Amino acid sequence: MKENRTHIPWENWEDKVLVNNLDKPYKELLEYLPNRTISQIKGRRKRLGLSKRIVKKWEDWEDKVLVRNLDKPYKELLELLPNRTKTQIRGRKDRLKLTTKRMKRWENWEDDIIHKNWKKGDIHLHSLLPHRTILSIRHRRKSFHHKFRKGGKSHKDIYLRNREVIISRIKKGELVINISKDYNIPPFSISYYLKLDTSKSISQLQNREELFEERLKKYWKRILSELDNGVSKSSIYRKYSISRGELEKLLQDKGFQKKYTKSKIQQNRYNFVKNEYETRIIEDRNEGFSVRHLERKYPIGRSVIKKILMENNLSSLPTDNMEMYRTNSVLRYEESKEGIIEEYKKGISINILSRKHQIGGSLGYYLQKDGIHEPEERFIHKFNDDFFSKIDNPTKSYWLGWMYSDGFVQLHSITKGKYIGLDLDEKDRLVVEQFRDDLQSNMTVREVIHKPPKNYKWKKKEYRSSRLIFVSENMFNDLGELGVVPQKSLILTYPNKNQVSPDFTKQFLLGYTEGDGSIICSKSGERVRLTYNVVGTKEFLVGFRNEITKILNKYPYEPNISIVKEKRSKGNTYTLHLTDLTSIMIICDEVLHSHNSSMTRKREEFYRYCKYFYETKIENNTPMSFRNISIPELVVEIVLKNKPHWERM
Repeated sequence: MKENRTHIPWENWEDKVLVNNLDKPYKELLEYLPNRTISQIKGRRKRLGLSKRIVKKWEDWEDKVLVRNLDKPYKELLELLPNRTKTQIRGRKDRLKLTTKRMKRWENWEDDIIHKNWKKGDIHLHSLLPHRTILSIRHRRKSFHHKFRKGGKSHKDIYLRNREVIISRIKKGELVINISKDYNIPPFSISYYLKLDTSKSISQLQNREELFEERLKKYWKRILSELDNGVSKSSIYRKYSISRGELEKLLQDKGFQKKYTKSKIQQNRYNFVKNEYETRIIEDRNEGFSVRHLERKYPIGRSVIKKILMENNLSSLPTDNMEMYRTNSVLRYEESKEGIIEEYKKGISINILSRKHQIGGSLGYYLQKDGIHEPEERFIHKFNDDFFSKIDNPTKSYWLGWMYSDGFVQLHSITKGKYIGLDLDEKDRLVVEQFRDDLQSNMTVREVIHKPPKNYKWKKKEYRSSRLIFVSENMFNDLGELGVVPQKSLILTYPNKNQVSPDFTKQFLLGYTEGDGSIICSKSGERVRLTYNVVGTKEFLVGFRNEITKILNKYPYEPNISIVKEKRSKGNTYTLHLTDLTSIMIICDEVLHSHNSSMTRKREEFYRYCKYFYETKIENNTPMSFRNISIPELVVEIVLKNKPHWERM
């Protein structure tokens, strides 16, 4: 009975992956959507009305380019028509019935050049014949390759030169196959030339049949004994110089044709080998010899040896007798056992010793059997696999914001492993370690050295980062339901209420701000400014702006927030700006104090500006700018509220 397949409904983030990756093949789409098949993706694209790029109609000027450049290769045509592919150009030429000019016939002087420079390569011949392509020269050499064998003679010339010797050997009863090897002539060519030969000496070739009959009568008992022992018919033909037809005819006349079929000869061969070598094979196997060693020791194939071992229940040795298993590594270990033990006691590692003596990864097992090496307990990574199953506390919401910004999930292209990771600059190592501690994990944070790609403007030197990466299928699926998908940079959307509760929105904003946001206290001349910017997709920043406006609407103040396209990126990358000081101070005060994070540098920028504002504006009671704008009361309250923090700086 077939199992009923449960249909998984398509989600919004999956549809966005299809929309944003319209030109990519189905194999790459499977990496983005691991839970879908190619047929499901095709059906979903048809329902959404998504089709591959439409080929534009050919214009008149493009057809003229094809007509004028008929003899040019496709590489030059692609430069003249950059918006077309090679297959499109080829199809258009077929529709217009544009055929390239045929190559001229090869002349005698060209063949003479090839004959004189026969041993030289195609490139040298191309330099002598520049009007011909390398491919055409290669085909020309193959077309009359036989003419330049045996001193420039064809097969027929070789036959005519050695005709008498060949006929005399055939009269003696030699096979055509053996003669063809001596003169480098195919056997079917010799038989063909013999049929065309009308000389009187050919009539005497009928005596061969008499020779075959004499040999069959002479060696008949030997042939039958060898067939009983499983010797193949082809080896008998060659051994006794007997034609195949004569032997088959004689077997049929004497009623042995069914007895010596191919399958029965193989069975006879197996029975002969079994009677001859079975006892010795079993003895060697019990001593620990492998199938490979038995195959080398006896003139028997591997399949026959395995069949004998299976019949005697010796196909696999028990684990207790594995030390008797005579593989190459065992033999090498026994030969240099004393030297290996001395080097191991001096402190040389097992990996170095295994490479030096060509033993492999089983050296530790052999040393352990001899009581010299004690393996260490295997380190097992531990972490809370259900950490992101439900966002029900501020800590989970905070780290979900980090996963939306600088975290990543990826699907391995070969092993299909589902990886989760967080990779930050080395100055933010404490953040990665805090993420590991909140996951209740014993994993180590690795230091990674990155080399920047060529022509990279922002980072010209190598830089270091702190990375935490691990495999978890459960967490990968949970993050996918929360909106964190592979290659999310250009398709990210803001989470809904079911994904992040409104009670933990500030912690989520804090995590994303610390990842892809910036809070900078900058000084230009005598003026000091505080800026707050966040980078992301347009869809994500619209939801981010809505949450910020909800926070600002609690105060008697009208916010001013703008979303601008990022100039350095051609994709779906935008920047959110808070354009006035009051909204920046409110958001920094509300968001930065919503959770105890280990990233302090962005919080210190806010405290630095509060200190500057208090010393220059509040104490001296100076206006905000040259327009004599009064100091907002909300800003003064926030500065005084954070006084215990900026006084410690």
